[in-house]
Amino acid sequence: MAISVVTTMLCVLAAAGDVAAEEHPPVTASLGWVRLPGAESCITSRELAKRVEGSLGRPALVSASQGDLAIEARVEPGKSGKSGKPESWKVTLVTTPHDGTATGTRELKITGESCSAIDEPVALALAITIDPEAALAPKLDAPKPPLATPPPVLAAAIVAPAAPKVIVRDERVFVPVPAKAPDVEGDLRIAPQLAVGLLPHAALGLELGASLKTAFAWPIELSGGILTDSQTHGSDGGAVFSLGYGALALCPTTQRATSDPFWISACVGAQGGVMRGRGFGYDQPADSSASWVATFGDVRLSARLTGPLFAQIGAGLLAAIVRPRFTYVAADGKPVDVFQESSIAGRFQLSLGFHFSS
Repeated sequence: MAISVVTTMLCVLAAAGDVAAEEHPPVTASLGWVRLPGAESCITSRELAKRVEGSLGRPALVSASQGDLAIEARVEPGKSGKSGKPESWKVTLVTTPHDGTATGTRELKITGESCSAIDEPVALALAITIDPEAALAPKLDAPKPPLATPPPVLAAAIVAPAAPKVIVRDERVFVPVPAKAPDVEGDLRIAPQLAVGLLPHAALGLELGASLKTAFAWPIELSGGILTDSQTHGSDGGAVFSLGYGALALCPTTQRATSDPFWISACVGAQGGVMRGRGFGYDQPADSSASWVATFGDVRLSARLTGPLFAQIGAGLLAAIVRPRFTYVAADGKPVDVFQESSIAGRFQLSLGFHFSS
């Protein structure tokens, strides 16, 4: 009679377990594990998956198309100590449900020179993320094979099971708060340059520039520069020309953060200034100045050096709108051209810059 009661109760419990499993199927997840530069010695994705499923006591990791959750995890070294080795490790977990309605991010900072220090904490954190109840439940020993003849006390053990143990653990979760973007930021730069077509011959010069960027607009740059003396000769004499100018430009850029190692900028704007000519060798040499206006477009490649300092190389074209013409009066009273700027000119710049923000 006791054996019949036991058999009946086992059937009822098995049926109830099947119903519960149908109502609440176990949670599954896909796992992406990336070891960033400097963390190549950390645990592999295969070993980590074994530890996670060992903590849950069941298979739980599947492909991305089948999982209830998508977990992307990465590990990177922290600050290095005096020995040159990392003193800690930073692990970032990003969790997305299958419907994509919400995303959770968790960061773990684990102290230790060896990356093996992260193995257990990361496996436990992933297991808790997938199934907190299974991860925190006490692990039971593997069931022993049933005896050929169950003892009479087996019925009593099933009828009156031991009271379940409830384990409560507190876990501190760090949620990163995005840093506030600066209200105003910009660059200051000094740029030696080489220009062709603006003066009679290729001329060296110097340009100073300052750009401002807000959260609502592309950077706006103000700049000014000079081109050193360039000399031309005629049949009766010659002249020395120089140029000073100011410019205003709009400079969209691919830069997204001040920590970007490289970025490209494209500037479009207008320049205006004064071109000066000083004659020599004529019966009546004279100085003359004239206004000069042009539009321009530059392409610049920048590279981060250290801290706020960066280097920049750029090239551009200028299209003249106002082209001054310099002449002298010959002995027969007719004007003779000395120099007129080209309608299209080019320039090359090599800059050193400083980034600021407030």
